[in-house]
Amino acid sequence: MPFYIFYTTATNTTLQLLNKAPLLILIGAIVPFVTFLLAPIFIKLLKVQPPQQPSFAFCLMYANTGFLGIPICSLLFGSEGAFYAVMYNFGTTLIILSFGVWTLSGGGKNTLRNLLVNPLIWSMLAGILIAISGIHLPEWVLNPLTTIGNSTLPIALLVAGAQIGNIPLEKNGYTPMVIFVTFSRLMLLPGILLLVFFLLGWHDTDHQVMVLQAAMPVGIASTILANRYQADGHFAAIATVWTTLLALISLPLIAFLFFS
Repeated sequence: MPFYIFYTTATNTTLQLLNKAPLLILIGAIVPFVTFLLAPIFIKLLKVQPPQQPSFAFCLMYANTGFLGIPICSLLFGSEGAFYAVMYNFGTTLIILSFGVWTLSGGGKNTLRNLLVNPLIWSMLAGILIAISGIHLPEWVLNPLTTIGNSTLPIALLVAGAQIGNIPLEKNGYTPMVIFVTFSRLMLLPGILLLVFFLLGWHDTDHQVMVLQAAMPVGIASTILANRYQADGHFAAIATVWTTLLALISLPLIAFLFFS
């Protein structure tokens, strides 16, 4: 994925597209940050128990804008859509690796370190620098990057499916919370964003990409991160499964809305 992001930004970045990057990054950061602020209210209304509160809040924040969002936007809108999706994912990553990790760890530190060592952020910045500097990468560099980039998307989807397939579905007391996370991630957040863009008269490709990214299911890495920071990884796993399965219905409907 870092190689793919570097290749996408280095070969597709133009001044015209780059002018839209601040808005994409901003919206990508605002959406999870707003859910971070509202999570305590939802926790209180749903009476979420303390052991599940960090995972519940994190799943509301964390969308699969990387391994699922970038491939889908690339397939629907081409290289332009992939670039927009990468910019949106950059904003989301900033919030998830700071406020998101802080939430999972119960207010722990080292969030700055998570940002500084994240390869996705550095690969995107390196790609932008190459593009705006006017440096033309030689064929012996571009050809391997093209191959890696073309293989990243299907491999990412296969890995995502394999991870979800290994999560056991069993009866538990998470149903009301999972339903709320699913509704919020797949319908409420993209619906609000779509309404705002409609009122503003924004209907370009970059705006459609932002709505699609906001409609992505819970991120695949939520279970790993929850376990790492001693949160409820099982709840994160169940939320990931159901939001991803139901996204097979909701995402095509949103795409159909755009293209119709």
